[in-house]
Formats: sequence, C-alpha cells, structure tokens
Amino acid sequence: MGPGVSLGADYTCFHSDDDQHLSAAFHDGTSVRTVAVGRQVIDRLTLYADRDRPLKNGWNVGYGLAYSYSYDRDSQVYQQNEGMQQAYDTRSKLREQRGEVYGSVSKQFGKGLAMEASLKGEYYRIADYRKWTAYPRFSLSYVPGGKHVFQLTFATDKTYPSFWQMQSSVGYIDGYSEVRQEEGLRPFTDYALNATYVYNRNYIVNLFYSFQDDCFMQLPYQSPERLTLIYQTRNLNYQSHAGVVCVVPVPVAKWLESRLEVGGLYQHVRCDDFFDLSFDRKKWVGFGNLSNSFLVGKDLLFELAARVQSPAIQGNLDLGSIMSVTAGMRWTLAKGRMSCSLYCTDLFNRSLPRCTLDYAGQYMTMDNHFYLRTVSLKLVYRLGGYKQKEVKKVDTSRFGH
Repeated sequence: MGPGVSLGADYTCFHSDDDQHLSAAFHDGTSVRTVAVGRQVIDRLTLYADRDRPLKNGWNVGYGLAYSYSYDRDSQVYQQNEGMQQAYDTRSKLREQRGEVYGSVSKQFGKGLAMEASLKGEYYRIADYRKWTAYPRFSLSYVPGGKHVFQLTFATDKTYPSFWQMQSSVGYIDGYSEVRQEEGLRPFTDYALNATYVYNRNYIVNLFYSFQDDCFMQLPYQSPERLTLIYQTRNLNYQSHAGVVCVVPVPVAKWLESRLEVGGLYQHVRCDDFFDLSFDRKKWVGFGNLSNSFLVGKDLLFELAARVQSPAIQGNLDLGSIMSVTAGMRWTLAKGRMSCSLYCTDLFNRSLPRCTLDYAGQYMTMDNHFYLRTVSLKLVYRLGGYKQKEVKKVDTSRFGH
C-alpha cells in the first residue's frame, strides 16, 4: 500500500427492548388496555478504503470506496389488548446494503483562492427498492485580504429513515392517538447552496437555499372512519428553504460583548398524496438571536442569550412563535485549573411551539405543556496537562423504536 492509504472496518451490534403498558378510560364508560412488547436487534458491518495523494503544483486528489451491510430484526407483540380496534403483532426482517465509490480534487491557488470538488456514486438496496444516486460537492473560497472572506459551497447529501420507520406496525400514544408505520418509506436527497461573506472576522452575511427531494416527515391525520388521530411518517414531494442570515457584533463596552443574529427564510412544502388529501404550502419566517457576555475581572463571566422566531409551518401543521432565554455564569479559579459553571436554559419555558391543524376539514390544536426548563451545575478540575481523548461515537441515529 502506498502513502496516504487508509483501510478500516466497523461492526456494530445493537439490541433494544421497548415495552409499552397503556390504559385509558373514557367518559362514555368504555376503556382500553394494551401491553406491547417490542424488540430490535441490528447487526451492521462497514468496510472502507481511502487514499489521499498530493500531486504537482499544489493539486491534491483523494479517492476510495465503502460498503455497508445492515441486518435488522424487529418485532412488536401484544400480550394484552382490550378495546383497541387495530392492534396486531408484527415480526419482520430487513436487509440493507450500500455501496459507495468517490473521488475528490482540491487546489490552493495564489492570491487567497482555494477550490475543492468531489463526486460520490452510491448504490442503495433495501428489500425490493434499488437506486443509483450521484452526490456532487463543490466549494470555492477567496480571501483577497485580511478583512474579507468570500465562500461559495454546493453540497448534496442523503437522509435515511430509521429501520423501525420502514416496518409495518401500529403503536399507541393514548386512547385517541396512534403512530402508524408502513413499508415503502424511502431515503431522500438534500441539495444545499450557500454563499457567505465575512468582514473583519465578525460581520457575516449568509445566503442559503436547500431543496429536499422526496423528503419524509411525521404528520398527523384525523381518520374519517373512527375517532383516531394517526401520526405517520410519509414521503412528500419536496421541501425547500431560501433565506438570509446576518451576524453583527454590537459594540457596547470592553466588559460587555454582544452579538446580534437576524434573518428570515421562505418555506415551501408540497405533498400530492397524504392519505386522501394533498397540500402545497408556503410561509415567510423571521428569527433573531442576541447573545451577551459580561466579563467581571479575568475569572468571572456572565452570559445571557435570547432567541425568538415567528410562526412557521411543518407539512400540514402550523407552528406558533417561540421564545427562548438562557442565562449562566462561569467562574475560573486555581490559576485556570478549576472552573465552576451554572446555567439555566429556557427560563420562561417557551421554546416549544403551539401546533395547530386547520386544513381540508382537519382541525386540531396541540398545546404542549412539557417542562423544558433545565438547570445545570458543572465543576471541573484539570490535573496537570490532562486532555480528554477523543473517542469515535457510534452512530445509532437509525436504531431504536
């Protein structure tokens, strides 16, 4: 093997038990009671080979390939079922394969100009679904002087549903709401374009556009056949966002650093097949964030940050405005070896929006009263020159029920 070659293999075995006990009584005297036992076992193997190779005149190329195989065994068995109309046992096996081949090229030109481009081809197979996809990436940066930075990036990526979302099953939240999964859910491709200008390392203007083709999300639907609210993850036609973000430092005093972030975006989501209805919705959204750092001496720092966002949309849902305030302090002592931090997030418990549904004869109001405020205290003492080692985290984002 030549220089710059990297070979590797990863194996993950995941096991999860998920039991549910539900009982509910209604005003008409009826009641429901269910006991469901869920189990998931996943084996995943990944093999990869990469190589980076410098060429003449500052060019650098990289290429490689990867293969991933996953085997999922899922089950949900109802040991007790009283009063539920739709409750059935599910047992399934799912095999997923992904093969990738990719190449990249980069170049550092003179006068602050740099370029990088890559292309990845993927073959994806799960059950009877097979698809070839190409993922191009490109970035260009230009730094004409010490105070100006220009960046342009275009990227494509893929988002995969969890293994459990691709199985046919029905789970219950309460006596009225249920979560339904059906086979056939597909991954989607995300295209993102960003243009950024940075002045003096502090002033930032970012223009962005993203398009999620065939994206999926979980949305509610009120059944016309029975008194049931169904939550189901479905593939939509697409979802897109376009907007601008500006970051501006606010000069006040030497002991106070303030940073203001304001922006807006245009949302567009379309679905031609969601149960027996369709939707094509658009919305303008504004947001702002103000962060403040108060320095008292050299060792004591107070922080206060606030974020607001105007109403937005999520599929067929309307999301209300949100507000979040965070406050904290950090005290450093023992010549920097020891630190004490105290933080309180979401002081007014307003970071979760109110959800409403008023579309095509569907009416629902979901006013969440979850307690999201948190208080944390952290004490840290560093022994000598100790540095925490970085450990590679296992990706379990697609695991679990």
